[in-house]
Amino acid sequence: MMGKKAGRDCLDAFLRQGGYERLRAYVARRFPRLADRADDLIQTALMELLEKEKHNPAGRLFADRSGGSALEDDELWRRRLMQRIVGRALDALRRVEHVALSALAQDEEGAGDALSPRSDAAAVDPAVYAEEAERREEQVALLSDILREFVAWCEAPSRKGGTRMKELYERRVRGQEPGQIAAAMGMSRNAVDQTLKRAREWILDRIRQKDAHQSIFRTLLRGCPPRPIDVSVPLVGVRAVFHSFEDVLRFVVDDIGALCPSAERMENYWHNPSEEECADIRYHVQECRCRHCCERE
Repeated sequence: MMGKKAGRDCLDAFLRQGGYERLRAYVARRFPRLADRADDLIQTALMELLEKEKHNPAGRLFADRSGGSALEDDELWRRRLMQRIVGRALDALRRVEHVALSALAQDEEGAGDALSPRSDAAAVDPAVYAEEAERREEQVALLSDILREFVAWCEAPSRKGGTRMKELYERRVRGQEPGQIAAAMGMSRNAVDQTLKRAREWILDRIRQKDAHQSIFRTLLRGCPPRPIDVSVPLVGVRAVFHSFEDVLRFVVDDIGALCPSAERMENYWHNPSEEECADIRYHVQECRCRHCCERE
């Protein structure tokens, strides 16, 4: 087993051998909006791992780890660090999503429920967005969560044609017109329209079920706001401008990876990329070049 001293030695060796710079480059590639916060994310992940080691009653950081080579231990540290960095980065981006949905959901006069941040960014201290988003984080459904549920629903082994529905919906989200989708996927235009309708109905139904404060639903109904919403979340270190619900949708797909396939299906894809059931992943990886999934190569 790898004890405290061995764990710290592996960490020190990993950092000395250029590991820190590789992690910074990884953050910049996968989360470009958070590139300026790479150091904060890495330091937070390091502190969390060391704190876990400190409080482990057995004195070992990885209880499931048997002895291995120094190279293997370095790789284990790298993977554990990357997992925590990704987790903290996604937490930050989900806060931005929360704030954007809340702001876009307001009416033209900026009215809304008492807990929602106002959409007039110039009139409110930007820190209010972060504080209110954090307070409501457990109460309000996020679009990224609902889309992940949609992916899981589509990928269920019993769901006939589910992965084709997921691919079709992603193509539409990324801007392809129905006629283009029909040609690319070898479907009739009517089949594309009907499949897209079923996908949207499933997502809308789930929004109705889970969006207790109606931030997503109101955003959908509102359409384009009278002016762009400038979302600044200083504690997160992100500033983004959203013009519509579609902008938030692209944000959660591109920045948060809400339509990424499951880890199990991605693993199968890397081993068997030409399999018929991987068609949706080939589109997602080879055509879209999803930076979240390509970083798993």
